[in-house]
Amino acid sequence: MNHLNARIFIERLHLDPSSAHHVVPCPFHDDHDASFSVDLEKGVFYCFGGCREPKGGGALGFVVKWAKVKDGRTITRQEASALLRRVIPARSAQSFRREIVRAEILMFARVMAPVYADRVYAIEKKIQRLDALVAQMGGRLSSKDSLWSLYTDLYTQRSAAEWQWSVCQTARGQTSPLLAQLFRDAKANGDWHVGMVATAHANREQVTRSRKLMMRRENDECRLEPQSLTRTPIPVRTPIR
Repeated sequence: MNHLNARIFIERLHLDPSSAHHVVPCPFHDDHDASFSVDLEKGVFYCFGGCREPKGGGALGFVVKWAKVKDGRTITRQEASALLRRVIPARSAQSFRREIVRAEILMFARVMAPVYADRVYAIEKKIQRLDALVAQMGGRLSSKDSLWSLYTDLYTQRSAAEWQWSVCQTARGQTSPLLAQLFRDAKANGDWHVGMVATAHANREQVTRSRKLMMRRENDECRLEPQSLTRTPIPVRTPIR
């Protein structure tokens, strides 16, 4: 996100910086249908209503059009560029960047908590199928069995997904070092980018699973086991249904 370009839209149109995409009433004509679209991530706008040309453009075009329509004066793109730089002093620009990053981290927590809960559910379904296979083999499993590594891998994956879900679920509007680290890791491995907000809406099943996982955690049934190095027997746990 170009933070300086985004800032001019946020300030002039009073937009929420935690969301990348906005549709609001156009400031350049009498608009009752919210036809003005702004993409903060790309720093561009477009009016789908009765605006005169140019109907869209970037931050410079927005400043030029604002000066002409709202202030009644004509400025060049060079003047608009200088005005754009003067709008945000260096110190406040740095502060705004931190504000944008914080907003994106909290947005990440809201979007990804149900996703991580869904991963826990998917892994537990695999564990249940493996349980059924072990039951067919007599119902006993020791550290010498070939399925033990598969069991420990699944439990390790589930523990990781539970931890990821817990960090996001417990954010409650506040960032933390753990959440910031999870956010950076997710961006690095491709699990997260800000464009996901426009399309990533948790379905009802994901939300339900996240709530059930919270209830299980509150009942102290959600522990991180087994310890793969000690080769202890794997306990039975209540699955998310």
